[in-house]
Amino acid sequence: MIIKTSGTQKESQVIPFQPKKAQVLHYNVEYDSMKPVETIRGFVADIRGMMTKYENNMIRITEIEAEMNDIEHYMEIASFKNVPDGYKIYRKFAELRRERRACKNENDLLKPIYDHFHATDVLNKLTTVQGECSMCKGAIDSRCYTTRTDILDEWMDPEDKQKEENADDSGEEANSGHYCAAL
Repeated sequence: MIIKTSGTQKESQVIPFQPKKAQVLHYNVEYDSMKPVETIRGFVADIRGMMTKYENNMIRITEIEAEMNDIEHYMEIASFKNVPDGYKIYRKFAELRRERRACKNENDLLKPIYDHFHATDVLNKLTTVQGECSMCKGAIDSRCYTTRTDILDEWMDPEDKQKEENADDSGEEANSGHYCAAL
């Protein structure tokens, strides 16, 4: 705002600031604005994968225990005529026990993660945060600055300046009436 006064005037005359020509300067800052979004997306996918793995292990443990129970009952009832038949059943039973142990060991590691994220709404909230970050990315990509003075005219790209002048002469608007430059 410019205030104009003279020695003889008692009241100030306010003259609003009027820029000659507005210019829009777009920011060209090197930043991977998708990094936070991709990080959250990856984290949520990893946690969901671990929760699914825990649930699948629990299902498989139940199946293995049923299979072992069947083998135990078969061993109780059947009479083996030779050693190789007994060894085949033993090998299958041992294989099932090792697979069950592997599932249980993995679930011991996954259980705290499963319990925490299953009992809370954290994953849904992170998905919401991911969406909010995506919206911010759009705002960042279109962020620009509109100049208030013509001080930057001397640094304008000559091609863009020529487009501006040609548009002014023809009465058309170039760049929607704004000069666009990357900072």
